[in-house]
Amino acid sequence: MGFSNYLRMLLGREESILTPLFAFNIGLEGGQMLIVACVLALLYTVERLLNVRHRDWTIFVSGAAAGISLILLSETKFW
Repeated sequence: MGFSNYLRMLLGREESILTPLFAFNIGLEGGQMLIVACVLALLYTVERLLNVRHRDWTIFVSGAAAGISLILLSETKFW
């Protein structure tokens, strides 16, 4: 609901923001579920077809996430 005032401003004179806001949230959640499904499919492919151990896959993905986090952190004005 954090976008409700912005959405209300974008919609102009439309009475209810409930339907557009609901559609936005459904789209957002659907996109997140699609990303999770793709990651799980990739995990299955890597583990079963390429015979990679789950531990090795977990370490690789954790390292990649940590690296991306450090890059994003270094690009902020936080420092």
